[in-house]
Amino acid sequence: SACMLLGQRDEAVREPERAGQLGRQSAGPGVSFAFAQRALLAADEADWSTTATWAQDARALVESAGLRTSLTSLPTYVACALVALHQGNVQTASIDTAIAIRLYRRPSPAAFPWLGAQMAIRIGGLLLDLGDHAGARLKATEAGRYLSVLGSGTVLLDQHRKLLADLDRMQGRRRDVGVLTAAELRILHLLPTHLSLTEIAAQLVVSRNTVKTQVAAIYRK
Repeated sequence: SACMLLGQRDEAVREPERAGQLGRQSAGPGVSFAFAQRALLAADEADWSTTATWAQDARALVESAGLRTSLTSLPTYVACALVALHQGNVQTASIDTAIAIRLYRRPSPAAFPWLGAQMAIRIGGLLLDLGDHAGARLKATEAGRYLSVLGSGTVLLDQHRKLLADLDRMQGRRRDVGVLTAAELRILHLLPTHLSLTEIAAQLVVSRNTVKTQVAAIYRK
């Protein structure tokens, strides 16, 4: 993690493999955490086959060791969500992102500011890609609070700046497309399909009531 934070990529890439060799039989939390961080490094380079392999290995450890509610599993669900989103599986990406958000809230990475900042930035990016601009903005703000504790010298500062720039760019696009909100636009794309409101709600991981309200707002606008 230290090598990753300092931008020492080659060293950071080697360590998860060592973690797997040394701890796979007895240190599931640490090994799954290391595997997920390796997946995130690969995602940064758009090496999606490598990302998927490490993310799958991390998730297999999480599930076999009963670590679904452990803080060390937070990067695993983030990495899996990134893979699903890249593959175009929005529903799976939404589910894994929702799990990551729950772990971020509780047990929370507050005791580890670098992890809090890293995960807030990653989750913010996922939420932005999933169309939840307000949620992404909130995560960017939370990341900023952690970064203020960390100070300078980590790659997280550049990642945070990129997230803020992406948010501003998407905000400009939203102004261009009219008065529909991001959530309404997500639903609008699904309205011409065969999906019922209940099925749309399931796909977007929201309640049927929310979908019904937003559909009414779309027609009104």
